[in-house]
Amino acid sequence: MAKSASLGHWCLVWALLAWGSTGTAAEPYPWELLKDRDFSKAYTAMLGPHIRQPWLAQLNGPANPVEHIQLGPERKDLIRFEACRPHQCDTDYITVLYFRKHRRAYARLVLPSGVFMLGRPPGTLAELLAKP
Repeated sequence: MAKSASLGHWCLVWALLAWGSTGTAAEPYPWELLKDRDFSKAYTAMLGPHIRQPWLAQLNGPANPVEHIQLGPERKDLIRFEACRPHQCDTDYITVLYFRKHRRAYARLVLPSGVFMLGRPPGTLAELLAKP
């Protein structure tokens, strides 16, 4: 039995190595973006006083991996993600857009006290932030 378990283990390791060598890399999660100095600076400035909420400051709640979006005829590269407060995802969540080239962040923050558009997103971006 030890031999078959060992063989299964090596098959799994080989499969993971083969999959990892295809050049596809997983997109980072929002909390990993905070390690990027440019993103962190833009995100913190955009949040303003909301930065005092730990789940927003650390982005440590449930979240999807970030996605890259090409916007408009200029094909501007945006990063988009959603995150929420642990155990309160139905009432406390944020959708963020980040222009890496321009180092600008925009967000739609939903809290029990209201909906806040942060960073003054222009009309097109405000519409994009409001989409599920």
